[in-house]
Amino acid sequence: IIHGNLSVSTAHTVSNDNCAIIGRDRNKDRITYTGTGTFLTITDCSFAMQDLTIASTNAASTLIDATDVASTGYNNSRDHFFTLVNCQFRNVVGDLMTVRGFDLVDFNNTTFFYIESPISSSSCELLASITFCSSCGSTVFVSCVSCSG
Repeated sequence: IIHGNLSVSTAHTVSNDNCAIIGRDRNKDRITYTGTGTFLTITDCSFAMQDLTIASTNAASTLIDATDVASTGYNNSRDHFFTLVNCQFRNVVGDLMTVRGFDLVDFNNTTFFYIESPISSSSCELLASITFCSSCGSTVFVSCVSCSG
């Protein structure tokens, strides 16, 4: 649980299911990553972040690298959730996040301000939505999301 402003320079790995980083108010509770490399590496587990502002100050940093992909195949064992609820990514220097796999990626009431890099995702729901819209002939504008996979 985060209360107030927290400056962090060390990297963290999350590999236990159902971990969460939670604040009480995204306008008052803030994590600023000042280190290099990846701040949060999330591997093969469900993870949630809620009611926080997240920022970074180093161009050689990445805030989040989340992966839920089995070694037996890309679509095998994707049974975890990656959830951001009522978060705010503001003043992000360096890379923001890469999300690969996951059964569900949920950005609920989450905003992105003053971001210097794109969001990269290869999760099935985002890809399915973009593919569906493209196939019906409508124009799809995705300015801050890079899809691959």
